[in-house]
This record gives sequence, structure tokens and C-alpha cells, in this order.
Amino acid sequence: MPTIGEHLRRIRKAQRMGQVELGKRSGVAQQTISGIERDYREPQASTLRKLADALNVPVVAFFQESTDPDGGPGGGRRPEGIRITTAHIDAAREEHSRLNAALSAGEITIAWYSRRIADLYRDTAEEVADELRGKAG
Repeated sequence: MPTIGEHLRRIRKAQRMGQVELGKRSGVAQQTISGIERDYREPQASTLRKLADALNVPVVAFFQESTDPDGGPGGGRRPEGIRITTAHIDAAREEHSRLNAALSAGEITIAWYSRRIADLYRDTAEEVADELRGKAG
């Protein structure tokens, strides 16, 4: 699983932005950005929020494997003819919102948040896949 730093670097480079420019836009020192991207530093929630705002992405983008064009988890196309219920996805979004609030309030660490978000989306993907297999099979 990619690290926060790897996600940050990928997003920054996709926007053709250098570390210095990101630093100017976010107010985060270039040395700090470099340390995060190289996994030498674990960023604080406030730092991630500044970087996300400067890159115009949600904080969760630093934790997700990939996204589809409208920003949701996944990245792949749904098989035609299969309509899945959204109960699993809605529940994951609600949990994600609670985790974001706890992170912003300083109630949880970045490391715990990162692990929990990864688990949340993995579990949700497995639940949806099981549901799809049941409908397709």
C-alpha cells in the first residue's frame, strides 16, 4: 500500500507542481514536504489539510489507492447491467466523515487514521464484491 508521502508526490506531480510551489501555496516548508514525500516525517493533520487545500484535493486523497473521475474510491467501471445497493458505500462514507472529524480534532493520530481508512475501504470493497458475486452468480 502506498504511503502518505507517495500519494502526496503522485498528486503533486500530476498537477505539474514542484515542492517549492506547493510550499508557497500551502504555507508548508519545502523541507517538510520533502520529508513527508520521502517518508522521513509523519505529517500532522493540520499539515495534511494545508497540502490538500493547496492541491485542491480532499485529505483522503493521501490515503486512497486510486479514485474515479468524480473523486470516489475505486477507479474502475462498474460492470454493465449490475446495479449495486449503496448501503455499504454510504456506511463507509459516514464512518469516513467521523474519522475526518476525529483527526481534525486531534483525537486520533495520522497513523491510526491511515490504517483505519485503508481497512474501511478494503472491507467495503470486499462487501460490495461479495454482493456483486451474489447478484451475478
